[in-house]
Amino acid sequence: MYHASFYVKGMHCRSCEVLLGGELSKVRGVKKVNVNAKSGRAEIWSELEIDRYKVANIVRNAGYSLSS
Repeated sequence: MYHASFYVKGMHCRSCEVLLGGELSKVRGVKKVNVNAKSGRAEIWSELEIDRYKVANIVRNAGYSLSS
């Protein structure tokens, strides 16, 4: 099982968590997603290697951005 953690800018509330979590959950192989607006963190567990470029695109299309 692969695990990756990302810092996301622009999340403010529970709705942000649900929206981004739902989008990340659609990625093939993803088994679990934990998004926390308070910490600005999104964690992904997947059976397949996690494509950081794909995650960045999903985050951007949802209206947020990755933080370094």
